[in-house]
Order: sequence, then C-alpha cells, then structure tokens
Amino acid sequence: MNSSSSGRAMQVLSGLPGRLVHASLITEEQAHESSRKAVKMGKSLVRYVVDVLNVDSHAIAAMASQEFGVPLFDLTAIDRSNLPDKLIPASLMGKHHALPLYRRGNRLFVGVSDPTNLAALDEIKFATGISTEAVLVDNAVDSLSSLMEPIIMSILGVLVGGLMIAMYLPIFMLGSVV
Repeated sequence: MNSSSSGRAMQVLSGLPGRLVHASLITEEQAHESSRKAVKMGKSLVRYVVDVLNVDSHAIAAMASQEFGVPLFDLTAIDRSNLPDKLIPASLMGKHHALPLYRRGNRLFVGVSDPTNLAALDEIKFATGISTEAVLVDNAVDSLSSLMEPIIMSILGVLVGGLMIAMYLPIFMLGSVV
C-alpha cells in the first residue's frame, strides 16, 4: 500500500516540472526534490534546476515559454543602449533578476527568467507606475547579468557621485564665506 501511494504521488507532476520529466531532462524524483528544495532555499524552480542540476537553461526557457504562453526573447539580440534601464530601480532588477526591455506607451516589457514570479512583476509595476508584461529570457547567468551589470554600475556611479557632491558642497560653500 505504501509503494502504490508513493507511486501515485510521483505521477501527479504537471506544469513545467512535468514537461521537464517528459523531455527526460530530469527524473520524477528530481522534480519532486527540486520543487521542495527550491521553496526551502527561496529560489525559483527554474533557477534551482539550472544551478543545482545543471540542466540547459535554454531548453528550460523554451519549455517554460510553451507552458506559460509567454514569448521567449534572445538577450544577445538586443542593443544595450536601447534599454529603458532608468525605469526600474537597480535594487529591484537585482532582487528579481529582471531587466526592462522595451516601453511602449503605458506598458513595460520586462525580461524575467521565471514567468511564475508574479510578485516581481507586481513590485516592478508598483515601483514604476507602469503596467508590466513578462517576456521570458534565458536564465543563463552570463547573458542576463552581463546586460544588467553596466546598468547597475552606472546607477551606482550616479548615486556615489551625488553623495560626493552633497558632502563636499558645504565645504566649498564655507570657503567662499571666509
């Protein structure tokens, strides 16, 4: 009786984990264990499977695109200078591993590696005041991070520069008084 109930539990895979098992990228046991451990670690399932089980991130992105009906975008095809990077605070981009790709009217298309992270889209929508649409991007850390890194560095540079001016401006003002 115990073995049949555990066998039934293993057959209840649906959604993305079910697709991964069906495509033989992971086993049923790995799917159940990954789901459990990803929640425990506070990671998305997609990120956990790519990082820990070394599953091809592009294969997962293609399956997630089909599963959730979200378009898949190749980050290598975009010109960094055209990104509306000042719309989303750098802290949110890093926290949710999200990148603003395009703004059209009152709609912001955001590149995310996990389309199930609706809290990220809601938080970005709240911070920007613009409706957000998810666009799936490959979870390959090098491609998404390489696009986000210069944006975050430039924002940090402006913040540090602003702090330096705020600190030294009173000193210069004192020099003109004396």
